[in-house]
Amino acid sequence: PFETAVATPRWGESSRLTLRLMPGSVAYAAMGGEKGVQLTVSFTIGAAAAATIFDAAQCYVVVSAPEWYRVRCGDLFKVITVPNNAIAECFDNPDSGTGVTVKMTNVRFFSTQDVVLGLSLDVPAETPDPNMFQVTIRSYSNSTADSNTQLPGISIPSARLKAQASWSVGAVESLAWLQAWAEAAWSLGTIADGLASTLKISNTTISVDSVTAALATPDAESSRKLQDTVQGRLNVNYSVALRLSATDANNVKKLLPIFQSKDFTASLTSNMLASAASAGLTPLYLQGCVVTQPRTVLPPRVSEPSLFWSSSDPETITEVTLSIVFNNDTDDLGAMLFVLPPTFRHDLQTLEDLAVIRYDTAEDFPVAKEQGSWIDTRSPEMLRIDLTPGARIRAGKYAFKLPVFIPYEVPVRNIWFICMCTSSGRCGSPTDSGVVASFPLPGFNIKEKNPNWVVVSSSSALSGLAGVAVATAVLLIAHLL
Repeated sequence: PFETAVATPRWGESSRLTLRLMPGSVAYAAMGGEKGVQLTVSFTIGAAAAATIFDAAQCYVVVSAPEWYRVRCGDLFKVITVPNNAIAECFDNPDSGTGVTVKMTNVRFFSTQDVVLGLSLDVPAETPDPNMFQVTIRSYSNSTADSNTQLPGISIPSARLKAQASWSVGAVESLAWLQAWAEAAWSLGTIADGLASTLKISNTTISVDSVTAALATPDAESSRKLQDTVQGRLNVNYSVALRLSATDANNVKKLLPIFQSKDFTASLTSNMLASAASAGLTPLYLQGCVVTQPRTVLPPRVSEPSLFWSSSDPETITEVTLSIVFNNDTDDLGAMLFVLPPTFRHDLQTLEDLAVIRYDTAEDFPVAKEQGSWIDTRSPEMLRIDLTPGARIRAGKYAFKLPVFIPYEVPVRNIWFICMCTSSGRCGSPTDSGVVASFPLPGFNIKEKNPNWVVVSSSSALSGLAGVAVATAVLLIAHLL
């Protein structure tokens, strides 16, 4: 057949041939069992593919999801970024059940160019394996112009077994040295590897939430003998993702007997030391391992992420509100992360510039006010809020309102993110290891009005984000919650 491998007249072999995967990514709220969540698909078409499409000015974007997912056009189909004057139409693929085709007409790519589309996604109960999305660009004649078959999906938060392990550490030169060792072991994956070897599971299913070092109090005899060294303690807080299948190594009925075996602590210590040696870390003298009994922690059930803006004039400061609904109580989070699109920047100057608002719940959102500065604003495109350790977030709706500078023009990847993290230590981007779930929200354009603003008369009761007073005999724009 024409334009297929079958029509190739002769095959050859070369070690110099390299294959290019089209750059791309997917983002969505990976909440198990949720239907109709926002999926954003981003990709950068290559120069050769752009030339293939140019003359016909038409192409097809085929998006396929992993097993158990279902991607659809639905009401969430949105053209976020395409070449000027291009027209995009979305069609469900009934044969596959897991994919859509976006037909693009009047489209001309000039060399490489970014495309960002919004779609609707049904999320399965747990993460499939493999968890890879696929985006294929087909020309007008239906030949493949560009493709990426390995776009990593996002891990779906599952119930977890949470526990702590601690060791006595002998003869280290200082607490600062032990803290540096602990940080290196954490960042190199040494601790996760040691836990994975002991539990006989993949290290990708282990989350190391914190690694801390502390001084131990030596007895009098030790104080005389170890003048130039100190004794310390190493504490590790970790959790293990659970799987539903009874045959899976991460099923709770397979994990609990390992945790409860009499040689678990000795095996964990041995595997930790072996993992540290493989990573090239200085050997430690670990002894007296103590492990708490694991407890099951349910993942936070979160829905209805939303983005609200009061105005969208270029090069001005506006108020942006990001809100989210917690459907259950949870104490499994340590930080919240809000990521702005490139060229947008927050204008937070003091703690009072950020408003944290609660609805339908009697308790405030548990920000770590006891720490003094509980907001990390070092990056103008990122805001992290630290939570009180171990505090419980009550079910209900919460909103976070902050001043934001709007650029002269919106960026290509105009996407906002609301992220939930297990701790502040691994919470700097939507893809960091400490992120439990991230919610992408398509951004607004210059001069675009928020769709949740409506016109009300002066006699109407107004319930707004800031409690704005109603002016008489004037029509007002208000956001009705």
